[in-house]
Amino acid sequence: MGGNNGLHESNTRCLEAYFGWSGYLIEANPQLYRDLCRNRPKAVGMSLAVCPRAGTVNLTIPVRHKDRYGRKNGTFAAAPAAGIAEYFGRAHNATFRVDDAAVTRQVPCLPLHSIILGNQGLDYLSVDVEGAEMMALQTFPWERIKPRVVGVEQSADSQPKNAAVRGLLRENGYALVGTAVTWNGHIGDEFFMPRALVGRGSLERIDTFQRGLQVDPSNAQMTQALQDVSAKLAAAQALHEAAAAGDAQAVGATLQSRVHPEGFVGPDGATPLIAAARAGCAGALLDAGARPEARTHAGETAAAIARRLGHEETDGNAAFREARYAEAVRLYSAAVELEPENGVLFSNRSGALTALASYDLALADADRCTALRPDWPKGFARRAAALHGLRRFALAVNAYDAALALDPSDGILVTARRQSSFALAIET
Repeated sequence: MGGNNGLHESNTRCLEAYFGWSGYLIEANPQLYRDLCRNRPKAVGMSLAVCPRAGTVNLTIPVRHKDRYGRKNGTFAAAPAAGIAEYFGRAHNATFRVDDAAVTRQVPCLPLHSIILGNQGLDYLSVDVEGAEMMALQTFPWERIKPRVVGVEQSADSQPKNAAVRGLLRENGYALVGTAVTWNGHIGDEFFMPRALVGRGSLERIDTFQRGLQVDPSNAQMTQALQDVSAKLAAAQALHEAAAAGDAQAVGATLQSRVHPEGFVGPDGATPLIAAARAGCAGALLDAGARPEARTHAGETAAAIARRLGHEETDGNAAFREARYAEAVRLYSAAVELEPENGVLFSNRSGALTALASYDLALADADRCTALRPDWPKGFARRAAALHGLRRFALAVNAYDAALALDPSDGILVTARRQSSFALAIET
């Protein structure tokens, strides 16, 4: 989107010329569209804008007398950028200044889900529409099509829009994998990939850049891109190796270098989190945003592997036994992220929170435990202990009664109920 004349600052010309790619080029400016059809005859050109609903939209087009370098009638004058004025940022308003004698034309527009109707897949989606990138991305059918790479023009003077774009893509399963910086040092395009493909995608990009350099060995941008991707992949591999070795200190140090927590995936589909679960040290990766729902090719999650190997909640239990209750809460919380339907974990965290006198949080965890395991007396005992700490003694007695109904022979429960009953009698 934002195909310009097909040559000027094109993100796809190299892919078509050197690698035989084909695709759509969407350009709303009628002048540029004519040039695009002449310059890129192999591509499918579309003369329209993107909008939330089918119709028409007013397109603002500057009439430049000088190019960006101050030259009269330069190449940029023959290829003016155009956009929808309501989405312009400060830089766009400066570009479309009054003395440029900007003109407005009404052009047809469609949402992206209508433009690519019937298409089953895209390798690369590039969006450069002069400030309207978020609006355009909101019209894409993410539930049906997952492009392998998404490139979006960002702007240093439009931080709210930049953040909204990143949030939308994150919600749809994408991770930020790279940023192109413009000639004057500002943010250019940002590139995103599906999180499940991040590690594998790095290998594919290295291969692509290497083949491209065989065709054009002097291409400095491609050389730099190859170096950047190789460095990121090396860091991601180091993170995976540290996780697999159970080296929590090395994992933490590597994450501080801002390496993506899922930047490399092992041959069996194991993310660093899954590798760490096998070694029993998954906490730091969860804190860094690793996805607990990721699976190996065999279908196992990190939680299932930790449980099978006996690593589940072991560190939290050890901290609890040693009265390191705050550390126990952190470790149980990491385990809950791995397995949010495990009632035992909520019970254990409730016990640690009660020991810290965080009774409201302890009660919430106990309630979650009893909802998940209504036939387990320990959950009701946790609830009773939290209620006792909150001095809600009558409810505490009721909770102990519920626990004793499930296990009448538990002497500890009998004693604890007696204490809450005695406290209730004193208060009343």
